Parts: sequence; C-alpha cells; structure tokens
Amino acid sequence: PLGRLNPDTTYQSIVKSASNLTARSVPLTGLALGLSGFAAMGMEIVWFRHFTLLLGGFRAVYSLLLTVILIGIGAGSLVGGFLHRRTERPGQWLIAAQGFFVASTLLGLVAADVRGLTVAAQAVERTLGEKSAVARSAVELWFNARPILLEVGVPALLMGFAFPLANAMIQRAEQSVGRRAGLLYLSNTVGAVCGALGAGFLLLPMVGIKGTATILAVTAWLAIVPLYLATCAGQRVPKVTLTG
Repeated sequence: PLGRLNPDTTYQSIVKSASNLTARSVPLTGLALGLSGFAAMGMEIVWFRHFTLLLGGFRAVYSLLLTVILIGIGAGSLVGGFLHRRTERPGQWLIAAQGFFVASTLLGLVAADVRGLTVAAQAVERTLGEKSAVARSAVELWFNARPILLEVGVPALLMGFAFPLANAMIQRAEQSVGRRAGLLYLSNTVGAVCGALGAGFLLLPMVGIKGTATILAVTAWLAIVPLYLATCAGQRVPKVTLTG
C-alpha cells in the first residue's frame, strides 16, 4: 500500500530504510543464485553423460544438447523479463521457477525411455537406405533432437529465469545497479563452476547419474529458502507518494 509523508516521517529516512532493506536482500539473492548455478551447471554435466549413454558420444549429440540448453536459457531470460514487467513480482516467479525446475528435471530423467529409443533406432535404420542424403540427415537430426528436447527443453527454459528475475529483486538504487548485477553474476558463476567440477569429478563417479541428479535437485530446491527471505525483505520496502 502507498504511504503518505507526515511531519513525523521524513523522505530521507524512508529512502534510507528502503535502501537498508534492499541491501539485506542482496547476499540472500546472491546465495540463491549460487545454489541455482551449482544445480544448473551440474545438471548440464549429468545431461551430457546421460545422452552419451542413450545416443552415443557423437559430436552431433553434444552440439544438439548445447544448442537446446543455450536456446532454452535465452528464451527463459526473455520470459523472465516479461513476467517481471507485467507483474512486478520477480521473487515469487523465481521461487516458482526453481520449484518447476526441480520437478521437470527429475521427471525428464525418470521418463527417459531407453527401450523405446532402441526400437526407434532400429526402425530408422531400416528406412534410411530409401531416403536421399538430405532426408537421412534430417531424420538422424530429429532422432537425436527429440529426446533431448523432451528431457532438457523445459528445465533449460526455467534456468534462464534466474538472472533477470534475481536482478529485478534487488535493483532499487540507480547508483548501485552495476555493482549489484556484478555480484549476482559472480555468485551465479562461482556456483556454476563448483557445480561443473563437483558433478564431473565427485558426484557422478561416486553416486552415479540418479544420485547426482537427486543431490542437484535438492540443491536447487534449497535455493528457494534464501529467495523467500529476500522476497520478504523486499516486500517490507516502503513505497511513498509525495503530495503538496
């Protein structure tokens, strides 16, 4: 609700209070982005491993997977910015995105149909000889792309929500926009680096794909806690109108 200035409340004190409350949400949001980056990059390593087993360690598989991830993140960033502009509730949307990321990631891994892919591969091989070179390339491309899209498409889209919505949560003062954006980006990058190293060198060798995916899903879910606290801090920032 909008408040009105009165003799007991100065504009400067309200601005200072708003700045202090917003500043408290910066480390919480940074922590959330660090956890989110850890889970997201770790899942990318898991997906690479998973599709190497499903489709083979071919350049086309790596290229398609990376393409789907990057397009999904880019599209998610655009959608996240749109949601913020239309609703001005970045914290709530980011919490929802993290929850759906966990659910869609686990569902995608569970729903992977190895037997169905084997049957489909045999059917494709029987028909490739009757097609032209261009048609064969298109069929092979779609055969590899379809399971990647089904498993990775939605989680990659949700990964893209993170930075624009988190940035919208903490940008209240014009003079600190660059510094705060840099801190968020650094937090996300540090988390992503740790996720890549942890998933590739520790988790996958020790607990396998399912165990790694479970740990990363829990990490992504834990990011909701600081996001909730940061959202609560942001909602206490006073809004004022000047009259007179």
